[in-house]
Amino acid sequence: MVSTNGSHQWLFNIPDDSCCVGSSYNWTFDDAWHCAEWNIDVATESFRFFSDGKEVTLAGQTNIRAGTEIKVTTERPSMALRLSELDSGSWVIFDLPGFTTAASGTREDSLDALRKASATSYYKDKDSLWVKVVSNGEGARISGPGAGDTSIDVSR
Repeated sequence: MVSTNGSHQWLFNIPDDSCCVGSSYNWTFDDAWHCAEWNIDVATESFRFFSDGKEVTLAGQTNIRAGTEIKVTTERPSMALRLSELDSGSWVIFDLPGFTTAASGTREDSLDALRKASATSYYKDKDSLWVKVVSNGEGARISGPGAGDTSIDVSR
């Protein structure tokens, strides 16, 4: 995607190619050749993308399609997982390696139980905190940043 100031972002397709998540708009075009590299780890079902040796990461808010499971790798000690503009009952599952605590939600005893849950829930395995955030639908009815978002705080 290209911004009006000429900068662009990288878009990463999700598995069903329905759209994407993206980087920040801090990349620019020029006349030089550039090297784009993917590092795909099949065992963990994760990927890393590099442009000219610099890792491209997601930043700030990102678009994620409802019904998606996404692995989030960050050095942050805590963060808020927030859904907006999703219909009531729509959900996203976050795999958070190194995280241990969810501030709210229902504790589930297995990843399978988490996937079947109909309300915001979490499951802690040996290495990751898994969080299913289920939209309350308010963000789909109320406009403006942060209006009616469904969120849960997580920490290490």
